[in-house]
Amino acid sequence: MTARQLAVIAGSATAVALALALVPAAAAASPTVSTKGPSSVAPTKVRLNGTVNPNGHATTWYFQFGTTTGYGTNTAVKNAGSGTKPVSESIEVDGLAPGTTYDYRLVASNSSGTSFGANQAFTTSAPPAVQTQGAQSASVTGATLMGAVNPDGLTTSWTFEYGTSTGYGSKTPPETIGAGTSAVAVSAPVGSLAPGTTYHYRLDATSSAGTTYGPDVTFATLPALTLRAHALKVVHGSPVALSGIVTGGAIGVSVTILAEPYGASSFTQVGTTLTRTGGSYVFYARPHIGTTYEAIANGGTSGSAAVGVAPAVTLTPLRQARLKTRVSAGVQLIGRSVQLQRLVRGRWVTLKHFRLGTSSTAVFTASALPHGRSTIRIALSVNEAGPGLLAGFSHELRYLRR
Repeated sequence: MTARQLAVIAGSATAVALALALVPAAAAASPTVSTKGPSSVAPTKVRLNGTVNPNGHATTWYFQFGTTTGYGTNTAVKNAGSGTKPVSESIEVDGLAPGTTYDYRLVASNSSGTSFGANQAFTTSAPPAVQTQGAQSASVTGATLMGAVNPDGLTTSWTFEYGTSTGYGSKTPPETIGAGTSAVAVSAPVGSLAPGTTYHYRLDATSSAGTTYGPDVTFATLPALTLRAHALKVVHGSPVALSGIVTGGAIGVSVTILAEPYGASSFTQVGTTLTRTGGSYVFYARPHIGTTYEAIANGGTSGSAAVGVAPAVTLTPLRQARLKTRVSAGVQLIGRSVQLQRLVRGRWVTLKHFRLGTSSTAVFTASALPHGRSTIRIALSVNEAGPGLLAGFSHELRYLRR
């Protein structure tokens, strides 16, 4: 090879080297990031997923998360290496609130910059939804408690709490309902309850997401024995019907009637009667003063029924423009004041007072009445009647004063 040829070759090599030196280095690139869907969503924790491509530079990554797209919390920073292919990354986050929606995204950084993945969202599992419903089939000593539970996708157990107050005190045995996502009706029978008593109860349900308490509901057991008075008040000397039902409907059950007159400190027996068809019974009492009654049968005691008593007041016209009143109340009322009243434009107006004499009677003239026709009556106020008695009134009398 000649010297000229060698010079040409040397010159070409120099040109090539010079050209290579003038070519710029490959442009540096920030990471490529993709936020993926979550996995293992639980009531208080979740696994966040994504991919990072370092694009050939040492890269770190972390997740941002929170209840809004403002996030607010970052996971620990991790290394993604310096490769040139996407790498799957994930991290478990704990301490979340059950039944809450969270936003999150993957963030990666290298010497060329920081990249943000798209926003994703997830909702942690919620505690079961619970509804306490009205009790059914209430009897003298039991009932069936009703409700509904939605497990919201987690295995759930439930129980009823019940008692005579909102403190409850008793529970039905726990039952498992599975892990569905729809409301399921649940029920539990309870027994050994007290007759004629109001009970409180609520439905509780528990899963790994927590415990939910249903609202308080009440029911009443049936009384073993009922009693009612057919009148709230009677006139002295008149009977009052007391009736009721002995639960069970048997015929011929003995029912004992007890009475506590006004001023007494305890009940005493005043009579007995037998049940008829359907367990019904009737007893006629003659209270002489305000009296409270109870009934006993089959070991159970009824509620009480109170009957007020009003004095019996009569008004009788006599000869020579005279009138007579007599008051009967089972007690002496000598010296008590009664009122002669006249009906005036729909209202009773007292015209005169008279004192009761012997045998609780009074005779008076009609001079207090205007001439002509009047509608009159005699009234005995509750204060004049005395303790345990109501006010008393005679029948209305049409009277003509000439």
